[in-house]
Amino acid sequence: MVKKAFLPKDILRTCIASRQKRPKKELIRVAISNRGVISLDLEQKLPGRGAYFILNNENLLLIQQKKLLDKKLKSFVDEKIYKQLWDLLN
Repeated sequence: MVKKAFLPKDILRTCIASRQKRPKKELIRVAISNRGVISLDLEQKLPGRGAYFILNNENLLLIQQKKLLDKKLKSFVDEKIYKQLWDLLN
């Protein structure tokens, strides 16, 4: 008899700003590739290290002020990424 792998229905991730656990589908992901390219991963399928967060004004301000993306991705995050996030929010 072959055992089936356990797969939860809703994969939970932790928001880097609020520390709330939410289903992966409710969060925005920013990813860094193996070559160091940082990009928004709206489909959440890009390979590499990723940081998840709930997209709202309060969290985005906190992420930008405390440089939480820089810390989680272990790399410098350009202002273009933050501009894309603000545009996505508005």
